[in-house]
Amino acid sequence: MRDVVRVEALKLRRSPVGTIATVALVGGTLALLAGTTAALAGGNPELRAKLGPAATRDWTGLLSSASQITAVGGLLGFGVVLA
Repeated sequence: MRDVVRVEALKLRRSPVGTIATVALVGGTLALLAGTTAALAGGNPELRAKLGPAATRDWTGLLSSASQITAVGGLLGFGVVLA
């Protein structure tokens, strides 16, 4: 079983798809969090209603937004890598 895990890890390391998916997931998460934070700073009440519990500009809101973005992005990214 160790050999199988080692071979799959080697394939992922040498594949450009794994690298691109990782960069896209990290960069996309940071870009969306920056956009959400900037939009909250604008004070749009409709956006605050849409964001729900993530509509605060503190660590709780930031981590809530990050978990939502990472869940969706991770599902898409891992699906692409596995395909």
